Amino acid sequence: MFMCLTLAVSLLYLTATQAWLYDGTTPIDCLETWSDWECGPNFKEFRRAIIHRPPSVDGAPCSSTTYETRDISCVPTIGEIRQAMERYFLTNNAGSNTRAGEEAKPRSPRSGLVTNRDLLIIFDMSESSSNAFDIVKNATTELLSLLGPEGQIGSGMQTQVALLAATSSVNLHFVFNGHNSLADLQAAVQYLGYTGGANLGNEVRAMEVARIQMFSTNPGKWYGLRPDSRKELLLITDGQPTGASEVESEAQQLKNMGVEVFAFGINENGDIDYDHLERVASSPGFMHDFRITDANELTEILGQMRH
Repeated sequence: MFMCLTLAVSLLYLTATQAWLYDGTTPIDCLETWSDWECGPNFKEFRRAIIHRPPSVDGAPCSSTTYETRDISCVPTIGEIRQAMERYFLTNNAGSNTRAGEEAKPRSPRSGLVTNRDLLIIFDMSESSSNAFDIVKNATTELLSLLGPEGQIGSGMQTQVALLAATSSVNLHFVFNGHNSLADLQAAVQYLGYTGGANLGNEVRAMEVARIQMFSTNPGKWYGLRPDSRKELLLITDGQPTGASEVESEAQQLKNMGVEVFAFGINENGDIDYDHLERVASSPGFMHDFRITDANELTEILGQMRH
């Protein structure tokens, strides 16, 4: 009897407390904490702010700081790289204020602000073997299917994709509005041909084409670029380019134009300058700079996403 009475009083107190907290007139402050330190895909540590309770009725707001980084090296697992790729490249808006503990917001629509995405892929696997080239090419076709299912990716759809190849020369393989379906886009990627050898500065030229032609307002419209789209560039590379400083300069100009730059650095030959890639990619690095051991690891990461 006593236990039942105690329980009843406790429930009554809890109900009264909740009613006071959420009566619509009492200010409620933001309640937030920090996540544990995590290992990012750029091999650096970061942590995210976790919102447990948003403010209401003029309560104290949440901090404007959504993440912190520190210059401590770490080695992420494949699972951690996959999770970051899903969260910041495939699923979430890397430039958003999404916090740990919040539900992931799909890129399309992006919180009701921008629903269209125009993504340019620069494919530079010129220093790898033909086998590694083909593995990454096949992984790129898989990546397209993860970017958007049939009916959501292609000309005029939520996600448009263009592709520049920086191999023995710079070739615009297809423009943003060049293909009407996922199947057509995947077939076009398969036409990429292996030439081998150093790219002899063609990555610089590819970034220049991206800036002057693909993402520039007037020329860009002829390639299918939409004025209301979220503009993104993904650099898939296997080495350090000739003219690294020029590549970084072109990347900075693109970022100044509002282009969000991602980098998949595939260390197939062990000679990637990751500090260079971090300067090429947008900030923060843990959202944009993905360091991948080799071509097979990229395939494994994408395979985990599929399953």
